[in-house]
Amino acid sequence: MESVLYNDPAEDVLTLVDNLSRGFVESVTEIHFDTAQNDSDRESVYRLRYQVVVERGWATTNEFPDGLEQDHFDTNAIHIVGWDGKVLAATSRLVLPRAGQVLPTEEAFSIQIEPRGRVTDMGRQIVARD
Repeated sequence: MESVLYNDPAEDVLTLVDNLSRGFVESVTEIHFDTAQNDSDRESVYRLRYQVVVERGWATTNEFPDGLEQDHFDTNAIHIVGWDGKVLAATSRLVLPRAGQVLPTEEAFSIQIEPRGRVTDMGRQIVARD
């Protein structure tokens, strides 16, 4: 009698997602990912975030009269940047846990995320239209 291997649907989905992810990463090889290295990089991050949130209608120009979308979490955040040459194409923000401070998600939703002090908040994922 021939043995038949059962394919777990979850494994099939994971394989599909893995292959899609691999294809996506290979398709954006011209994008160079790094962390914001200086004030100029961070200003580019805040300007791109502003452009996208205003364009999408998530905020108005009056809310950010200086053309920079930023908040009090940005000072200590790690800003991940994706450069297409010298043009900022994508960005994301990591806020690491700090004693006595809440994370952005905790503040926005009035919740406490467990385990305290062991969770990093990733937010502000932005991709430029171009």
